[in-house]
Order: sequence, then C-alpha cells, then structure tokens
Amino acid sequence: MRLEIGRNKVWLKNNKDEKSKDEFKKRITQLEAEIIKYKNINLKDYKIPPKKEMEAWFEGKCTENAILYFDGLSRSGPWYHITGISGNNYNAIKPKTKYHMVFYLVFPREYAWMESFYIYLDQFKP
Repeated sequence: MRLEIGRNKVWLKNNKDEKSKDEFKKRITQLEAEIIKYKNINLKDYKIPPKKEMEAWFEGKCTENAILYFDGLSRSGPWYHITGISGNNYNAIKPKTKYHMVFYLVFPREYAWMESFYIYLDQFKP
C-alpha cells in the first residue's frame, strides 16, 4: 500500500486538473485508512489473499517493486510487483533465472484495465 500511496502522490503532484487531484487525494486517504486497518487487524479476521503458481523470473535484481516476468506477459500486463518475500531475502533470487514460484496477490494496483497486483513471494525453486 505504501507503494500505491507513493504512485498516487506523484500523480497528484503532476496533475493540473482539480477534479483529478481530488480523486488522487481521496485514493490516498483510502489507502492510508487501509494501512491502519491492517496494522490493527485481528489475525483471525485476516483473509488470506488468492495464491498463484507459475514459472517466472526477474529481469534484474529482485527488489521491492520489481516486476515478475513470465511466459505470456504482454506489454500491457498482467503485472505483478513484488512487495515482500519469504524470509525477507531478496538476494536469494538470481536475475534472469526461472523459478517455480508460489505467490499471493496481496493488493491490487491501480492500472487501467489489465490485471495488476502487488505480490508476496512465498516459495521459489529453480
């Protein structure tokens, strides 16, 4: 959600249209409320997000917000941006190396009409 708030703040800063600015401000406020909600959520009330499995890789270094690549990815997506990894060890993933990955669709990204999510990478095996 922090990444999505950052994107909306950039759009807000660069936009001249007052109606659009109001929409970005509204979205930032909603996202900030979501952060508070999840920080205070009781574990039994948390719903595990949908899981996906696929062969995939990272073109460059695996870092927060890096894009997951896979066969069939088009220029329009679907896009999966990493926001966390099991063990918090981003260096365990080598660039341009295919892995069998298991990840969770943690939070949707605002992106036109194509599927786009922030993901949590749970498992990966070469």
